[in-house]
Amino acid sequence: MSNDDDRLHAIIAESMRNARTNEALQADVQYRPSEWTPEMEAALVQKLHGSEAERIDKLIAEQNEWARRS
Repeated sequence: MSNDDDRLHAIIAESMRNARTNEALQADVQYRPSEWTPEMEAALVQKLHGSEAERIDKLIAEQNEWARRS
């Protein structure tokens, strides 16, 4: 039983440590995901899928190809 008590005392002591010295909390803050802005999202969409006109052209071409095969 004393092993369990020692473990629980260690867990409680660790939880009471100052957040600035607790490495686990620092890592949580350091690697926290950042907020996406609309500009960041637009840049990603542009990079991955092209402009709106290019996406529409691609959809039309895919639809035409599907209709031709049907």
